[in-house]
Amino acid sequence: MKTTIYSFTVLTAIFLLLSSSVLHAEIPPIEEPTYDELLNDFHKSKADAFEQAKTEGKYVFLFAGRPTCASCKSALKAIQTVEVQSIIEDSYIPWYIDLDYTKTNQLAEGRYYYEAVLDSIVGKILPITYIIDPEHPEEIIAFDCARNKPALLLEFLDIADRPVSNETITVQANKTYITNNTLFISTNNSNETITVYSITGQIVASFQKKNTEETLNTKSFPKGVLIIKSSAGWTNKLINE
Repeated sequence: MKTTIYSFTVLTAIFLLLSSSVLHAEIPPIEEPTYDELLNDFHKSKADAFEQAKTEGKYVFLFAGRPTCASCKSALKAIQTVEVQSIIEDSYIPWYIDLDYTKTNQLAEGRYYYEAVLDSIVGKILPITYIIDPEHPEEIIAFDCARNKPALLLEFLDIADRPVSNETITVQANKTYITNNTLFISTNNSNETITVYSITGQIVASFQKKNTEETLNTKSFPKGVLIIKSSAGWTNKLINE
């Protein structure tokens, strides 16, 4: 009997010793990808992003942030999820701009057009995300801030009539853009009232559009974000440089 008790005591001691060793064993930490590693699939060049988007018949997905931004890193991690990756691979070419670059870099890359949106958003939270038609770079199809979770990114990217990989981008029914101090509007409606607002809500211009395509001189318009609204029910946001 004593031998049995002794054996049981020894086995218990060994078990406790092994358990203690396992509990106190150092578990190697899981290495998270760095900010730069999360950007591996993003173009850093506007020209390269737009060229590939045109070739593959996709939109450009512009992500604007900075390495010191925790929300930006959360968004980049969310972009790595299977659901978000699937949409991006089907319909977008990702392009990244670092908001800490100098103004010289902004102008050289043609970034000012898109970054001007940032200055007009009150209480903005990074990152800023954009959807751009590469055939009409002046037109921002959509933009928003703080899209830093998979569900928020899916909602932003999964827009109606988005192009599918290797297919030609479908021309949007309502096309508006500004270039060379001229506002171009092309829609299916030949009779609609167009109202142009500043970002603060002030009416900049209002006119009756009588043809499917119209132009308007924007030299007297304020610089920055303009909101174009139609009596037909559509709204677009543009940048007037």
